Formats: sequence, C-alpha cells, structure tokens
Amino acid sequence: MVKLTLRERESIQEAVRRFRKLVER
Repeated sequence: MVKLTLRERESIQEAVRRFRKLVER
C-alpha cells in the first residue's frame, strides 16, 4: 500500500506543477 501511495503522490505532484505553470502564465 505504501508503494501505491508513493506513486500516486508523484502523479499528483506532476499535476500540481502543470497547474501552477498554467496559473503563473
């Protein structure tokens, strides 16, 4: 379960980074 959480966290971080780039523009 911990491995799944780590993978999900990476996916969420990538989505947040993309969203922040869009908002910054």
